[in-house]
Amino acid sequence: MSVTSILPPPQASVRFKTIVISDTHLGKKAASAAFLFEFLQHVQCERLILNGDIIEGWGLKTHKRAPFPEMHARCLDALNAFSARGCEVIYLRGNHDEDLGKKRHKLVGRTIRFHDQERERHSDISFAKSYVHKDAQGREFLVLHGDVFDSFMRSTKKKVIAQYADRAYEGFVHLNGLFRQAVYDASGLHVSPAAFLKRKTKKMVGIIEDFEKAVTGKRIIEKFDGVICGHIHHAEIAQKENILYMNSGDWVEGCTALAEDAEGNWQILDWVLLREQLGLGTVPNVFDPNPYDDFRGITKRQVGLIRRLWPGSDYADLRAELQDVHRKIDRGSSDLTEAFARHARDTRGQEAGAVRKLRHSLGKLTERAETLVDRLSPLRFPRHS
Repeated sequence: MSVTSILPPPQASVRFKTIVISDTHLGKKAASAAFLFEFLQHVQCERLILNGDIIEGWGLKTHKRAPFPEMHARCLDALNAFSARGCEVIYLRGNHDEDLGKKRHKLVGRTIRFHDQERERHSDISFAKSYVHKDAQGREFLVLHGDVFDSFMRSTKKKVIAQYADRAYEGFVHLNGLFRQAVYDASGLHVSPAAFLKRKTKKMVGIIEDFEKAVTGKRIIEKFDGVICGHIHHAEIAQKENILYMNSGDWVEGCTALAEDAEGNWQILDWVLLREQLGLGTVPNVFDPNPYDDFRGITKRQVGLIRRLWPGSDYADLRAELQDVHRKIDRGSSDLTEAFARHARDTRGQEAGAVRKLRHSLGKLTERAETLVDRLSPLRFPRHS
């Protein structure tokens, strides 16, 4: 992996024509969100392509709506700032965030404007399954996550196995992060055993080679000058016969992106190496001021959308309970109406106790309904213009 440019000092930012990032897995503990947040503060571009697995949908399904991590939310703040500055932001679905591409959600093929009316901010995000990018040299690239070329992911049974394996791998990468931090504290070097072992293991079994052969197949060569993928967490730029193959890598074990300059030249940006050369020192943390805090209102709406897409296993239970509470309120209201009627005819006051009991019960049911609505409201689709 080569790095052909050095970014300017932190107070400035370098501008590219296009940046492609993938496999950030925001919402997942193993994601290198702090590095990504730092990277986004030092670059600008005309077009930012988020090439799949940006959100960790698989993990959100299994963790019962655990709070979205603050540093991960800051990455979304920064992405919204890109859009607000006039950058075209395109979100392509991957396999970990595949629900974005399902027809019932009506996201694919749309550009959604997320509003924060209070702060007069908005962010436009275009959603698609794939995208044809024309670079400054006039070459056309098919941009897609790449899981459709992965024979393992095309099998439903194997896909389930992959989801379980991913949970185990997350634990390994978490340990890798602790080890990497310990090495950095001791030597000042960033070393990722997970990245090294993953690449070596995949090369032994031929997964990377098989993936690249599948991606650069004859059908694609006939239609495009190149193809841009993610998925396998292995950044690369390589000429494959008559097609240029590029992979943006990941932000879990590595911290890489693809960048196109104004002349249409492409390069791999390895942020871990670049930040070392810039001498940036301490990685950002949640106690630092957030320069994109003005976009947090938009981010909250987007997290609401994320929760609606991947609500966690307790969402259905909460919704069913709310429906049951509403049914009880309806029945209780009818019973209370009848009790009031009896109370009006009661000359001895024997119905007063029944009325008080029903009113107390309805009050408790109403409080429970309000609690459930509060818990479910972040999961609803936000309204878009």
